[in-house]
Amino acid sequence: MHGKIDRIFKALVAGLAVAVLLAILVLGINAGQLRNTISGLTNRYLVDISAEIAQQVNYRVEEITENLVSLGDSIIRLGEDQLAEFLTRKAQLYQFRSIGIVDLEGNGWLSNGERYDFSDQPAFQWALQGERAASVVQSDRLLCAAPVWEEDRVIAVTVGIKTTDKMQELLATKAFSGQASCCILDRTGQLVVGAQEAGGFREIEAELEAGTRASSRLAAEKMDADLQQNRGGAIAVQAEDGCSWILRYDPLNIHDWYLLTLIPADVISAGTDVFQTQSLVITGISIALMGTVLILVLIISRRHRKRLEALAYEDPVTGG
Repeated sequence: MHGKIDRIFKALVAGLAVAVLLAILVLGINAGQLRNTISGLTNRYLVDISAEIAQQVNYRVEEITENLVSLGDSIIRLGEDQLAEFLTRKAQLYQFRSIGIVDLEGNGWLSNGERYDFSDQPAFQWALQGERAASVVQSDRLLCAAPVWEEDRVIAVTVGIKTTDKMQELLATKAFSGQASCCILDRTGQLVVGAQEAGGFREIEAELEAGTRASSRLAAEKMDADLQQNRGGAIAVQAEDGCSWILRYDPLNIHDWYLLTLIPADVISAGTDVFQTQSLVITGISIALMGTVLILVLIISRRHRKRLEALAYEDPVTGG
């Protein structure tokens, strides 16, 4: 009888051990699947957010250059005595800091009365080739340019100068609980609009340039290849301080501009990791309590059995 009880308890202990292993295995599998699901959702959300910001930036520049196109036909028909008043009025209407007309040599006449040489400005050079374009003048001035056509040739360029304040507002996304950072770079890596120092951009740039990790070198190669093909994409990078980031890059309609969106890799999973840890701890405590109860029952049973055996072999008359 007692041997049967021992076997039952041993079976229970063995079953408990198997249950513990199965619980750990199931929790591990579920945690991995949940992490993969969250990673996929994070990437899809990042793509949507980046596409929305890129669309807004494209629309903003297209709106500005469209206004310049509409001014082109009028400007070239005005005499010099009418030009200053016309430019001043249109600058106020379209909320430019100044607008103007530029000849093919780059000599510009602006609404504020200034004369300016635009010949070395990228936006002017692209406009000469028939493209609507934009580039940054100084650090907080956006130069937009549009060609003025006569039949099939460019005869002048209209230009407009705005601050980058509106563009900064478009980049100031509140997505990912405000932990996303955006900026615009050109193909050479020069900052166009945005705070490149914010949100880990400098750390990521340093890591990609240094290539201290094999993963960083592969990420940099992928990004370079995508940019050469004017193709968007995303890379995962771990900075020197150990923080992991996801960097999304998307080409814009503006010549050689790219939108960069940077988020912490665990921006969504960080909250779920806490719940997973809590679930694991609770499960572990529950299993430990169950095991403790079984062991206590087994100890009590063995003590009770020893007492019964002692009583069974003791002579009630002699006490021996």
